[in-house]
Amino acid sequence: MSAQLDIHYGGSPWTLYADGSAYLHDHNLLLIADVHLGKGGVFRAHGIPIPGAVHHKNLQMLEGAMHRHPKAHVVFLGDLIHGLQNSETNDLFHLLYQAPNPRFTLVEGNHDFDAPALDILECTDRIDVGPFVLLHEPPGNNFDANIPFDQKACDSLNIRPDQFVIAGHLHPAAGLRGLGKNRATINAFFFGKWIAVLPAFGNFTGRKLLKEKGHFYGLAENSIINLGEYNPKG
Repeated sequence: MSAQLDIHYGGSPWTLYADGSAYLHDHNLLLIADVHLGKGGVFRAHGIPIPGAVHHKNLQMLEGAMHRHPKAHVVFLGDLIHGLQNSETNDLFHLLYQAPNPRFTLVEGNHDFDAPALDILECTDRIDVGPFVLLHEPPGNNFDANIPFDQKACDSLNIRPDQFVIAGHLHPAAGLRGLGKNRATINAFFFGKWIAVLPAFGNFTGRKLLKEKGHFYGLAENSIINLGEYNPKG
């Protein structure tokens, strides 16, 4: 097993990494979803003692991902920070300014309502590049109805049938079965017919099983695992 894996999707070469980031070669984009930096600070502000080591590990992972592709344009697929800014999000800003190529875009997510006004961080709700549409929330997502996405919603977002959506928000996970009653749930990349969903990059985010037809790549022990195709009706 390796910490990275090369694939093709949407007619383009990608490299997937065990930290949950992805590099889109043709467009020199480093994609990172759902970091949720500052979440520990939010919990501590409410009297829940979250260790600071959680935050520092996130920063180290983020710095490592950026240094793998020092000339890439980094796109955060939403929920870069978790709510109101705090001392932990200040650490993020210092890291961004120290990056070898400080060019960042945030596709704003539902937790980015206090997103910082930084001259090196462009904020938007969507990016169209090549055949891809980059969003935070998948089209048609409805957690209350247990619907992760719905291609029918693409029309209302002016997404063409020949385009591929890349999103975050779902914190997708895959279930593993071992011998006997052994079970495990791990973070995973998901690639469907028309949509790809990145796993949550942050290590204090939670995960949710995604039971949709598509190809899964799981993340475990600093390795990325090709889990193959999943069909809930198969």
